[in-house]
Amino acid sequence: MDTLIVYGGRYGTTERYADELARLLGTAAVPYVTVDDVSLVTADVIVYLGAVFAGGMPGLKRTMARLVRATERIRRSPRDDDPVAEASRRPRVIVVTVGLGDPAIPGNAEHLRAVVDGQLPPAVAAHVECFHLRGGIDYAALSPKHRAMMWMMWQHEKRVPEDEWTDDTRMFNETYGGAVDMVDFATLRPVLDAIAGSGDAGADGIMDVGTANDRIVDGGPADCGTANDRIAGNGMTDKGTTDGGTGDDGPSPAED
Repeated sequence: MDTLIVYGGRYGTTERYADELARLLGTAAVPYVTVDDVSLVTADVIVYLGAVFAGGMPGLKRTMARLVRATERIRRSPRDDDPVAEASRRPRVIVVTVGLGDPAIPGNAEHLRAVVDGQLPPAVAAHVECFHLRGGIDYAALSPKHRAMMWMMWQHEKRVPEDEWTDDTRMFNETYGGAVDMVDFATLRPVLDAIAGSGDAGADGIMDVGTANDRIVDGGPADCGTANDRIAGNGMTDKGTTDGGTGDDGPSPAED
């Protein structure tokens, strides 16, 4: 079985998870900016690891669109000299988010899945398997723009009465300005099981991973929703993206 591991990250945590997963599988992890169409279409399983913030994941939308286009091109006009002419089906797709917010908190996992589905073509979203891993943040490593975005979020979160704090809110307020690393390679086990076809988490892939999600909400704290949604959906993700984008193209604070 040919498993292709693709990742999008900026500050390092997503890449760490991707490299460890690749090591365990005896393969290599590829940044989404360098993966080619042949690899996408001929893989049996594509595992995409990326930070979640600002309503998207860096490179995910772009990569899956390429997969669909390449597959449709082959089906429409197969050629004997086409290196992927034998491809007759789309690969299984597994998406792994990396962040800080705890998907075990009610609503967080559903929010994460909606963010992931929003980046995928319908043909892919209908069948994608999704898992969530915890990342980290180091404020000293953030770009000025990302540091400013986190400061805006903190201005809102610090005003939340302490008796209304969730675990996510507490973590954010108590670690703001410092560094936290929640990477746990043991939480890759459900992903490995899914790749092998032995996972039983279904389409949501939460199982007992003890994971996280994170994005920076579009428009900043003003439209953040609940405290859980702000942190489960607000930029404390996996320390960054290869293209520094919001989803595929915009700014991102530390996510992995």
